[in-house]
Amino acid sequence: MNAGYALRNPLGQTNFAVGLRNAFNTNPTRIYNSFLTYADPSAYDFIGRYFYGRISHTF
Repeated sequence: MNAGYALRNPLGQTNFAVGLRNAFNTNPTRIYNSFLTYADPSAYDFIGRYFYGRISHTF
């Protein structure tokens, strides 16, 4: 989940965003016939719950 805000000014646009990944801190579902890992790393994040913030500016 994330939220963002765009601020336009004469020099361009500044974007602010904050977000949360894996809000409930749950582990991915196990895949028992997987080749190397027990879950699909492209679909799940193994870090756990984390918050992030981002600021970007375009001219």
